Amino acid sequence: MEPLGLAAVEAGFDVTFFVTGMHMLEKYGLTKIEVQRSGAFKVVEYINQRSGDPQDIILAKTVTGFSDVCQEFKPDMVVIHGDRVEALACALVCVSWPPKTVPVFVDQWSGKEWHGNGIRMRTH
Repeated sequence: MEPLGLAAVEAGFDVTFFVTGMHMLEKYGLTKIEVQRSGAFKVVEYINQRSGDPQDIILAKTVTGFSDVCQEFKPDMVVIHGDRVEALACALVCVSWPPKTVPVFVDQWSGKEWHGNGIRMRTH
């Protein structure tokens, strides 16, 4: 996602990353640090889960958090990265908001674990 974000910044766009889910958890490598590293983007961090939370609670918390971010920033476009419940939550928010939405589905390596095909396999 960084190359896409950097290209958008170079083209004169404001870029904000909404970082949540496993990226916020030390158990999975606290990968939010990777997003912050370039310093070229605004970063909104949102803790949407505690250890042991079921997927429905994580989904609900993410919908609420991302909706708040959309109200504050009023994005013209949202690029959704991932194939987990957080990506589904962001897509649900975008259904009721006017921004153009671009889904980017990929398998993910988080910390020491491979996380692929989570939502994608359930929705196709």
